This record gives sequence, structure tokens and C-alpha cells, in this order.
Amino acid sequence: MPVVDTNVLAYAVFGQAEVSDAALGLLKRKGEITVPDLLFAELANVAWQQVRHSRFDPGAAQAALLDAHALVDVSLPTADLMTRALELAIAADHSAYDAVFVAAAEAQNTHLLTFDRRLVDRFSPVARLAGPH
Repeated sequence: MPVVDTNVLAYAVFGQAEVSDAALGLLKRKGEITVPDLLFAELANVAWQQVRHSRFDPGAAQAALLDAHALVDVSLPTADLMTRALELAIAADHSAYDAVFVAAAEAQNTHLLTFDRRLVDRFSPVARLAGPH
């Protein structure tokens, strides 16, 4: 059961058809999906950006958020991850927001799937590239 980065779920529910289909397919193949609860705030921000840039209307953005929530099987409290996330962020000189996802993967003895190459570079082998994006 991998931990999934916000960008993977964002592509799944907000991406253009071909990217969205690829991300959804990846999620379905990976089985049970785990995220830190921080993901939901980050996805709400992605939804706001989609509305702001006229890519989604507000109702569609709300529906996409609900679709993303339905894809998640396990949500871990960020409060339980923040101390380790800060350690990771300081050591890697990388954002604590991203480090929360790495800490979640560590806590679950699994890996983090992301489309963020920089995150993979900083936190390999825990962080793994989900695809070519």
C-alpha cells in the first residue's frame, strides 16, 4: 500500500483526459492508497487554482475533490508525522510539506509515489517516480 503524493491524485481528478486516465490507472494498479491528511488541503488548493484559471467551474472542482477523497483508503494524521517531516526537510533542504509525505511512507514501511522528480532525487529510495511526468 503506497503513500501517494498530491500531484498523482491531482492529475487523476484535475488532469486532461489522457493524463488523468494514466494517473487513475496507476492508482488502481497500486491497490490500497494511503495519504497524510495534508493531501486534502493541498488538493483544495489545486481545486482553487483550477477555478481561478477557468479550467474548472466551482461545482466541477468540488466534485473532483470528492472523487479524489473516494480514491483514498487510509488517511494519516499530519500531526503524527510533523516531527519526522521536519527532520527530513532540514536534512534534505526540501519543503516540509513534501517531507510529510515521505514521513508517511516511512511510517507505513512503504514508498511514496510522485510525479515530482526533485522530490525523488531528494528522498530516494523512499520516493519513487510514478510515471514520466
